[in-house]
Amino acid sequence: MLKIAVPKGRLFSETIHLFLNKGVIENKLQEGRKLILRESSYTFYLVKPFDVPVYVERGVADLGVCGYDVYLERKPDVYKLLDLGIGYCTIAVAGKPESKEKYFL
Repeated sequence: MLKIAVPKGRLFSETIHLFLNKGVIENKLQEGRKLILRESSYTFYLVKPFDVPVYVERGVADLGVCGYDVYLERKPDVYKLLDLGIGYCTIAVAGKPESKEKYFL
């Protein structure tokens, strides 16, 4: 049975939708109070997004889905297999108008 760490929260639904569309799983998994879900020959661990690389690095999960920002920040001793094309985010910088010249120019 393949063990997959998936992030709870916003990226969970995108990940499950991708797995459904690619035929990895047949039934939609529901995010709820359970932290371990089984579907077909897969076991899914629902974990905090920042913990996904740790689960893979320590051998709890065989593979995991996380944001590239988490991967870069955690610097886990694992391979980045591919970009799934999901979970894009926008970074915004905010500050007081008088801070513009001091910090941004």
